Amino acid sequence: MPMLGLSRGDRVISFGCAEGRLELALARRGVSIIGVDIVRRYIDFANDWADRHRLPARFVYEDMRTCRVPSPGGFDAALYFETLGLIPFDDDVRVLSTLRETVKTGGAIAVDVAEPPTSEETSRSSREMPDGDLILESSFQADRKLQHIDVKFHPKNSDDEIVLRETQTDEWEDHTGIYRHVYSDDDVIAIGERAGIVLRKVESLRSGMRMFLGFKVG
Repeated sequence: MPMLGLSRGDRVISFGCAEGRLELALARRGVSIIGVDIVRRYIDFANDWADRHRLPARFVYEDMRTCRVPSPGGFDAALYFETLGLIPFDDDVRVLSTLRETVKTGGAIAVDVAEPPTSEETSRSSREMPDGDLILESSFQADRKLQHIDVKFHPKNSDDEIVLRETQTDEWEDHTGIYRHVYSDDDVIAIGERAGIVLRKVESLRSGMRMFLGFKVG
């Protein structure tokens, strides 16, 4: 990620790292990584991969809204990818404020957000894991600006699909899966402002995603 200006040996923290695909890719380039996520299966997968390949990465099972800041001011960059909107607006502000505390003055804070859905039809995608596949089924409620994502696990050598409850907030306590608030560009920038970060939209490296970048000042 050239826009972050990272070099071998730099330290990066990532909140909502999931199975750590981006973080492990950075670690393969010599960047030291700490990833935080609330889904145990993701964390176990990422740590196992990092250990087997002797990468400078550590993944922590913890709620990003309440986790203690490791090494305040000691990181060169912070990432908040594909996670904005999974928790309420004020919690997103709190998380970005925490990430701002972790980086050095001049350090980058990068936020990666999916493009708003254009259809209410259900879509389905999968992610390969060592012991099976994660199946993501997504639908969009345009009137409420909410995206619902059911997360299922399909074990290898089995016809079963296990529904995983991975909601990150009590806001949806009576539901399974994940609900994501769908934010406009202005919404994302406003969340950054509340967190003390001036975010600007930059060219995204991934299709279907929007990238916002800010730097810690003072």
